[in-house]
Amino acid sequence: MHTFLECDVSISVFSSTIKWFNDIHQLNVSPSAEQILFNLTDEIASLSPIQKRRVDLLLLLMKQYVYSCKILSKNPNIVELQTKLQMQWKIEHCSLT
Repeated sequence: MHTFLECDVSISVFSSTIKWFNDIHQLNVSPSAEQILFNLTDEIASLSPIQKRRVDLLLLLMKQYVYSCKILSKNPNIVELQTKLQMQWKIEHCSLT
C-alpha cells in the first residue's frame, strides 16, 4: 500500500497540472508535498490574489479528481482535469477571461 503522494499516477497528474498552471501564468510554482496535502498556498510567494485563488482551487480539485478516478476505477485524463479547473475558476470568479 502506498500513500496518495507516493502513487505514480498521482505524481504524474500533479506534475502535469502544475506544469500546465505554470505555463498559462508564466510562473514557476513548485508546491511541496506538504503544501499539496494541506493547501498551504500562503507560503507560495509572488502570486497575485487571483493566481492564489486559482492555486487553492487547483490543489483542492486536483486531489478530489485523483480520488474520484480511483473510486470510479478510471484513469485520470489531464485534459478533463484542466477543463474542470477552468470551469471552476469561472464559477469562482477567478477566470482570466
